[in-house]
Amino acid sequence: MSRVLIVEDEPRIAAFIEKGLRANGFATTVSAAGREAIALARANDYLAKPFRFEELLARIRVQLRDDHAPEPTVLRVGGVALDLRTRQAMVQGTAVELTAREFALTEIFFRHPGQVLSREQLLARVWGYDYDPGSNVVEVYVGYLRRKLGKDRIVSVRGMGYRLTPDSVRGQGGRILVIEDEARIAHLVARGLSQDGREVVVAEDGEVGMFLATTETFDLVLLDIGLPGVSGLDLLRKLATDQPGLPVVVITGHDDEDTRRRCAEAGASFIAKPLVLADLRRMVGELLGVGGAPN
Repeated sequence: MSRVLIVEDEPRIAAFIEKGLRANGFATTVSAAGREAIALARANDYLAKPFRFEELLARIRVQLRDDHAPEPTVLRVGGVALDLRTRQAMVQGTAVELTAREFALTEIFFRHPGQVLSREQLLARVWGYDYDPGSNVVEVYVGYLRRKLGKDRIVSVRGMGYRLTPDSVRGQGGRILVIEDEARIAHLVARGLSQDGREVVVAEDGEVGMFLATTETFDLVLLDIGLPGVSGLDLLRKLATDQPGLPVVVITGHDDEDTRRRCAEAGASFIAKPLVLADLRRMVGELLGVGGAPN
């Protein structure tokens, strides 16, 4: 995991940047003191305020890019491809032109497929931290994208935000809810399971996970225990009570006898971190089979 030093004396901006970078898998350190930071960093680029978070994120990725592992230039979700060089989308082989704002919003969704993104997150990342929070501009632009990319491509999660759904995997290999607050692991799991033809929905805290688990239908839940908001163990107990037939796989670094006992009492399977993706995919395959229905 790459570590980013944030030197910013305005707490609101520092918190905004830190939250966004952590959500994209970076470890962060915040310093408000310039003298303290001089010994730790040197400038290779600059970005004037006010700025869009996505532009900041892109510049960071350029600075950290490894020549042996280049940043992908085309992002694909289902039947849609987004070319980061031409800033153009291809929908089922047909070119679709996007405005600058539409492209920025589409890129966020494509970098977080299956993840619920709040309107506040989208507003901050595309329009900037100082944009009017009462504006309905996010809703307007989501409407634009639905007309251009497909009306069912971006779904609304009531009270939570929006989620990009890969239509090519819908219903083929089962619908899985991943509740994991570490973005890097959540994205790794989502990509791996999507390759097996499964629809994956990601929640990065216990509260969102609880909401989705109790309001939508899933074939399996992958659950971390150490979650912000509602704890993983509380959520596990609720699922065991309210949906006793729903398979749950606990993914956690707390590999101890008490945790395994609690998982067993709730009827959940257990896999310890550090996670081996092949083992998880095999376990999910044993629970759901090829068609997606629980065995």
